[in-house]
Amino acid sequence: MRARGERCGPVSEVIRCRTQINGQARRQAVSLPDGVDLLLGRAVQSNFQCTRDGYYADVETNCQVFHVCRGVTKEDGSMDYEHHAFACGNQTVFNQASFTCAFTEEAIPCSSAKDFFYLNERLFQDKDTPILGDEEAQKAAEFYPARAAAAAAAKA
Repeated sequence: MRARGERCGPVSEVIRCRTQINGQARRQAVSLPDGVDLLLGRAVQSNFQCTRDGYYADVETNCQVFHVCRGVTKEDGSMDYEHHAFACGNQTVFNQASFTCAFTEEAIPCSSAKDFFYLNERLFQDKDTPILGDEEAQKAAEFYPARAAAAAAAKA
């Protein structure tokens, strides 16, 4: 644990910074990658917190930032999370349906990202379990009208 008042380092360091408030440890807002303000063209803040393992689009940053969360069991048996934040490349956003950075027109709308958070559960299942089943692929396809039309034409 860091000393009271000590600042968090860059995101490349696992975020375990905590501050003491009335004697209780509280997690600070996540540190974002250096230079992300320049990349995104605005000051960016995020209050995203890890509660499960996986890869998560940050809706507060219009999905231009994503988080990687990994659960770690502490000595006392309680769960804590390693938390890393990453910025997608210029003009791309994190596509929660594919766990990749993609151009906006090739990604589900950021406002719908939370509807696909549950796909993270499949990342840690049997390797033969597809991340996107037929139902999820159909749900994601609703956001890609041009692709849906092409798929329908191919079936005809």
